[in-house]
Amino acid sequence: MKGIGKSLLGLSVLLLCLTARADRPVFGNSPGFGNAFSLAFAAGNTFGGAVLFTPSQDICLSSVTLWLNSYTGQNGVIPSVSIYTSQQMGPGNYQLAALIATLGTPAPNDGSTAPFIFTDASAQTILEANTPYWLFAYGQWDGTSNYGSAACYWETGNSPAGGAAYNQANYYVNGGFSGQSAVPPAFEINAVPEPGTLTLLGFSLVFGIGRQLSHRRQRQR
Repeated sequence: MKGIGKSLLGLSVLLLCLTARADRPVFGNSPGFGNAFSLAFAAGNTFGGAVLFTPSQDICLSSVTLWLNSYTGQNGVIPSVSIYTSQQMGPGNYQLAALIATLGTPAPNDGSTAPFIFTDASAQTILEANTPYWLFAYGQWDGTSNYGSAACYWETGNSPAGGAAYNQANYYVNGGFSGQSAVPPAFEINAVPEPGTLTLLGFSLVFGIGRQLSHRRQRQR
C-alpha cells in the first residue's frame, strides 16, 4: 500500500511540473504567405517590425513564437525579440516605451519557414490587462559575416485572435517606426498556466489519490 501511495504521489508531482512548464498560446495567428518584415542589419542600417496588442486579461509570459524564413545562422543576423510598453506620441502615432522583457533566441534551421520559440527565462513577466504592449523584432548583426546582404524574414499572418486585441503592426528602421504594415506578421503570445489553475489541478490529483487509496483499504478489510 505504501509503495502504491508513493508511486501515485510521485506521478501527481510529475504531472504538476510538466503542466507548470508547458506553454499555453493565448493570442496570435498562423502564417499566411510572403514576408511581413525584413529582420536585417544591412550597410549599418537596422530593420525589423513590431506588433501592438492589448491583453484582455493579465498574462504571465512564458515565450513568443514567430514564423521566420531564411534564418540559417550563416548570414550574420540573429533575430532579437523583446516586449515593450507603448507610448502615444499623437493620433495614431504609437512608439516603443519601456523595455520589460528580452527573450532568448532559438537556434536556426536550414532557412525554411518554421515557428521559432523565443523564451522568457524569468517566467515572471506580467502583461497587464487593458495595457498596450509591443512585440518587437529586429535583425541584430553578429559581427562575423558580410552584413551587406544579411537578412531573415518574419512571415505574414492572418487576423490575430485570442485573449488580446490586435491594434496594429509597424515597420522599424534605425530606431523608429516608418509606417504601418497592411498585414500582421505570424506570431503567438504564450503564457504559463495561471497559479489558480495549478492549485485546482493539485487539489484534484490529491483528492483522486486519496479516494483510490481509501477504496483499496476498504476492499482489503
